[in-house]
Amino acid sequence: MSRVYRLLHPKLTVLVVSKTKDGKVNVMTAAWCMPVSASPPLIAVSIAPSRYTYDIIRESGEFVISIPTVDLLKKVHYCGCVSGRVVDKVKEAGFTLAKSNKVGVPYIKECVASLECRVYKMFELGDHVLVIGEVVDVHYSKEFFDERKGIYDIKKTKLILHLGGAYYATNDSRILRVEE
Repeated sequence: MSRVYRLLHPKLTVLVVSKTKDGKVNVMTAAWCMPVSASPPLIAVSIAPSRYTYDIIRESGEFVISIPTVDLLKKVHYCGCVSGRVVDKVKEAGFTLAKSNKVGVPYIKECVASLECRVYKMFELGDHVLVIGEVVDVHYSKEFFDERKGIYDIKKTKLILHLGGAYYATNDSRILRVEE
């Protein structure tokens, strides 16, 4: 039962971007993220309260969900393995930050999409807190998104799917492992 959640994987891997009141930007890797409402547009991300990202979001009330592709896998994995309390993950990963339109938290320019969010509600659930964010603006690369169909063009976009631990896959069925 300790790994029951892994039966629900693979899950889309995202980067949760947050910003402290004094301007420090942090990035956390997450696979427990999903839409929970279309109107209003709400996104849920499950974050352990021991995480630095949780503290920042609780204080600021804002965050960004950035969606990386497989070419960023090593950076994405890195951001899930170290604490932003100790390391400047944006600098170490070499991410480029771009100014958001409606929240004070920047988004990651290298990602194919980003969702600007304001905290809508937070729920303590077991050992995690479910952070519900209302999406107030979006950014996405038209090169990788089929506007007509309203979906990613998976021939061009290789999203990262988390299998568990250091194991990942992408939508082309390759199994990828990050060496630690």
